[in-house]
Amino acid sequence: MNYSLHLYRQTRQTIRENLKPFISQKGNRIALYETTEATELAFLTLRELGIDACLVIDGVKGQDTFLGIPVRALSEIKTEDFDLLLFSDFSPEGKDINFLIRQGVPNSKILFMQNVTEIT
Repeated sequence: MNYSLHLYRQTRQTIRENLKPFISQKGNRIALYETTEATELAFLTLRELGIDACLVIDGVKGQDTFLGIPVRALSEIKTEDFDLLLFSDFSPEGKDINFLIRQGVPNSKILFMQNVTEIT
């Protein structure tokens, strides 16, 4: 249990540190990518910073809402809908964000936090 709590705190701290520069530069229209546990933790961290996510983007829309936020398929979004797309990933093998870029999401609007649970 102690390890889980430490991991939870460390992950939230990592997300906070990575988000702070983007919040002041890009505004508050932050979208979350995927409907995963990592996204839930990113959502909680955003709320802690006083920011509401404007939408959740999923590769394929599988549900209407996620934590009370509208979910839209990647194919339905316009890059004008958000200032920053936060993509948190817990998987050790990581994920490739090039598919987002191929779908028209500018690299400058993607904050990809891979392996956010690594403990230093």
